[in-house]
Amino acid sequence: MFEVHTTLVLGAGASCGYNYPLGHDLVDKLISSCRGYTDMRNPSRGDYLKLKEALEFYDPVSIDSFLYHYEDKSRLILTAKRLISEVIIRSAQEERFKRPDPSSNKGDKELTNWYRFLWEALVSGQSAAELSDPEKPLNLNVVSFNYDASLERYFYTRVTSNVSMFTKDQQITFLKKISASIHHVYGCVMNYAWAGGDDDPDVYAPIGSDDLESMVSKAYTRIKLISERSQSNYQDIRECFSRSAQVIFLGFGFDDTNIGEKVLDLKKSLYRNSRDDSQEKLAEKHYPIIKFTNVGDSEVINKKVSILKNAAYHSDGGKQRVFKSTKPVYRAISEDFRINTI
Repeated sequence: MFEVHTTLVLGAGASCGYNYPLGHDLVDKLISSCRGYTDMRNPSRGDYLKLKEALEFYDPVSIDSFLYHYEDKSRLILTAKRLISEVIIRSAQEERFKRPDPSSNKGDKELTNWYRFLWEALVSGQSAAELSDPEKPLNLNVVSFNYDASLERYFYTRVTSNVSMFTKDQQITFLKKISASIHHVYGCVMNYAWAGGDDDPDVYAPIGSDDLESMVSKAYTRIKLISERSQSNYQDIRECFSRSAQVIFLGFGFDDTNIGEKVLDLKKSLYRNSRDDSQEKLAEKHYPIIKFTNVGDSEVINKKVSILKNAAYHSDGGKQRVFKSTKPVYRAISEDFRINTI
């Protein structure tokens, strides 16, 4: 169980172990996809050519920043959303959830499924009845900047399997609680109807060209620009920080647009913490502990994280409150810091 209220912030580095592209890889894949749609017989050829030209000219570090700056170009944005959906759907590989075959001799290279640590942190020490109790909080929020539904899918498979520890009724209640705790900042290509109703076609099943077109036609409408989300959406996300004893950034690049006042507004949202009565260990006023990954120890990310310096110390004496790992997410969680406790 999560001993203290925790918010996880997920960037592309948190999904790359599940076959989803990092920021620069996504841009490359979009450009490549544009080339594939520029056949002279394609009636939308011009739209793909313009998107390809814009991506190559802007050469974005983050697709989020690109979409933000081109948001008034409606046809270009529409084309970009469709291609992003297609890339994400094509990338889905449920095989990445499974334990590596020890006979394959692939060793540590295959140890990327960090969701298993999150699952263990969430369910350990609690019975199925306690976990599915709607009045018992999970003490967890997930703020994802990724469009994929790999995390939801992982939880879904663990909760609803033939060997699940939950009854059917408990499955629905627990999945509702998990669903309410996950926030996709820019939307998600899937919509799991966990509480009943029809699920979308399964992105993890073999996909034919007809299936892909049908799925993309639904998925792209779920990708939302900054201007397409209400302030209340962003406020809900920011309030996750104000309730947290710790905030953990995993595979997150600290893009200026995402950490700025239009989205996370970290300069304010991390400093507004007030005491959670359920957390007796915390002072009357506190700042959350910060944990973050920075693969390769990028100085650019280190400098951006410096905006968190006011959250790095107790108001009563300056105890260090920022912890960094220069390892990929799986190794960071398994070797450098725990996610369910301070």
